[in-house]
Amino acid sequence: MLIFKSLLHEQRTTVEQNWKVLLKAQYHML
Repeated sequence: MLIFKSLLHEQRTTVEQNWKVLLKAQYHML
């Protein structure tokens, strides 16, 4: 259960980082 939680947390942080990178790319394209 603990491993599953940490996996879920890592996935979420990765998604957040990707989202920020995408936002930055969009901003630079404008």
